[in-house]
Amino acid sequence: MTRSRRHLRDLTRPALTGVLGALACLVVAATAFAAAIIYSNDFSSGSEMRELKPASKSKACDRSYDAKHNGSRIRVKNKRFCAYVPPVRSDGDRGDLVVRLEGRIAKSVPDALREDTYLAVGARGGYVFKVYPKGKRYRLERRPNAGEFPVAGRDSKIRGIGEANELSLQAFGNDLVAKVNGKTVARVSDARSEDIKGRMVEVGVGLDRKADRVATGTLKSVRVAVPNP
Repeated sequence: MTRSRRHLRDLTRPALTGVLGALACLVVAATAFAAAIIYSNDFSSGSEMRELKPASKSKACDRSYDAKHNGSRIRVKNKRFCAYVPPVRSDGDRGDLVVRLEGRIAKSVPDALREDTYLAVGARGGYVFKVYPKGKRYRLERRPNAGEFPVAGRDSKIRGIGEANELSLQAFGNDLVAKVNGKTVARVSDARSEDIKGRMVEVGVGLDRKADRVATGTLKSVRVAVPNP
């Protein structure tokens, strides 16, 4: 009897391992397809770059197409967020969506400006997630501020000046999730999210200080996704 039970256990372990592995794959697949991409741009041409229009306060910003590296090169002067708007918006006020941006801050940025130069994504016209490669800092803001906002910190997952970083900001209901290079660095529930009425999605490069010199960053790709129905 003891020998039969041991034999049964030995036979069922591989089968159980296989079942658990299959379940894990299903979980990963479900997570991967939790959102459907409704807009994607890899800046493979100047016309694709121009699909993103400057936000109302960014019309004075300097943007050009980087044909060598397939990207949108943005030059920022003085304290400003040079934001560009994809041709999609959230579905109604407080629409659920995910905004992703891959970009980098150029090595040509003067040393005095590097700490204050950032990449950013925005959702619903009221939430902005900023990543500062120099110093490996991040900051999730709400406009206007309320509750737990802003959320700020540092993370070793953030890559430095001249290296590519992928930012994402997810806004589902009251919940905001900000990620850098696949790692969640901020998670906030905004009890007053109904006060944010905008629908705009934005991506760009910014500078947090006034200066006569220019800070440059390049956008490499943009994606906007919504939950699957």
